[in-house]
Amino acid sequence: MGDVPVIFITAFPERLLTGDRPEPAFLISKPFQPAMVSAVASQALFFQRNSRSRPKAAAS
Repeated sequence: MGDVPVIFITAFPERLLTGDRPEPAFLISKPFQPAMVSAVASQALFFQRNSRSRPKAAAS
C-alpha cells in the first residue's frame, strides 16, 4: 500500500506544531479560503508522486 498525504485543517495549529516528530507536512489554519485547500492538496499530491518515482538510495 502507498502512503496517503494528510492535510490538517485546524483552528489550533500550535497544538500540532510542537517540534516533536512526526509533525504534519501539510497544515492549513482556519479561517481559510477554498483556493488554499486546493493549492495545498495539489502540492501534497505532487510531492507524493515525486517521492514514489524517485529511486531510493542504497542502504550502507
